[in-house]
Amino acid sequence: MMDLFFAILLVGFIWLSYRKPLWGVGAVIVLLPSYLWCFNILGIPTTFLELLIVSLFIVWLLKEKKYKAINFSLQKTFDNQVPKALRYLLGLWSLAAILALLTNFTYASLGLWRAYFLEPLMFFLVFVYTVKNKVNG
Repeated sequence: MMDLFFAILLVGFIWLSYRKPLWGVGAVIVLLPSYLWCFNILGIPTTFLELLIVSLFIVWLLKEKKYKAINFSLQKTFDNQVPKALRYLLGLWSLAAILALLTNFTYASLGLWRAYFLEPLMFFLVFVYTVKNKVNG
């Protein structure tokens, strides 16, 4: 019964995120306590919050081909919303996290890396591009 509830809630969130990405970002922020809802999908332990973040990121990428707007280049370009200093810091932080993961690789460390580094970075990208676009025009 709870699986059906989670599925309906997730489909509703995906629909909301597709209609208004800014509302999807707000819903993730409001639903931060949903990290307590833990379950397995195909044998992979996950939380409902992780599903929200991943689905928001995928919807954001696919809607109107936003994946073309992401620019990981460190050179100054017009369409990059992330400031240059922050790009350097995020790059160094991600490199340190990947090196730490590779130094002591286990499935538990992969899960922690996903939860503490990858998904927050995904949410950060959606947040910066969505909120900055709405505020500045």
